[in-house]
Amino acid sequence: MVLKGIFLLVFVVFVAQEVSGCRKVPPFENYSRRTRGDNGYRLIIGGEPNGYEPGKIYNLFLLGSRTHLRLQQFTHFMLSVQASSTPNLNTAIFSMASPKRVGRFQLFGDSLTTFNEKCVNTVSEADDLPKTEIQVMWVAPASGSGCVALSAMVYENQESWFSDDGGLTKIICEGKPTRQSIAGECCACDDAKYNFVFQGIWSNETHPKDYPFAVWLTHFSDVIGATHETNFSFWGENHIATDGFRNLAEW
Repeated sequence: MVLKGIFLLVFVVFVAQEVSGCRKVPPFENYSRRTRGDNGYRLIIGGEPNGYEPGKIYNLFLLGSRTHLRLQQFTHFMLSVQASSTPNLNTAIFSMASPKRVGRFQLFGDSLTTFNEKCVNTVSEADDLPKTEIQVMWVAPASGSGCVALSAMVYENQESWFSDDGGLTKIICEGKPTRQSIAGECCACDDAKYNFVFQGIWSNETHPKDYPFAVWLTHFSDVIGATHETNFSFWGENHIATDGFRNLAEW
């Protein structure tokens, strides 16, 4: 009986140390030293709010530099949320906390992300294929939770991986409630049905000037509709389009 009690105590202490000491590093046994800086990678909070609204869902984007000459790709990543002692990145102390204190992640159904099995409050890659960006949702914590730190690790190859520096860490604190949240969220009281009619009149007859030469590739896409939460956004001003929207626009 005494030996069992000692074993249980040691086991609990070991697990606690593993959780609190979870580091954002590549998922390999042998990896090179972390490269300083963010190499152009950025962690973006959708809408770039000055502070979070308790309980609200925000879109998070992890992406690299994208120009006509350069398209950064990464294979592995870790995105985590921790409690932050202050809003100042230079003096802040980060610590692990429960989802009630720091909020929680929600995943899109794109098969690119999954919850990390070893680290709490952490999202990782679902496969090792090259990626240009990933997107997840973050549900902000309850009122009175203070500041939280969202930080990421990006792995390009065996010689290049980056973590926490520069644009890979964002500290966001609770903001003042908006006028809409004070008055109560607007919602529909009953079901409603709408009919939408899309009429495409763009053609080489109606717009002959500079009409694309490849007529067989020039057409409108299928019209797709979906219902979603009021704070969900497919795109936004000054946001970088996803690869899907880029292909849709170009082809």
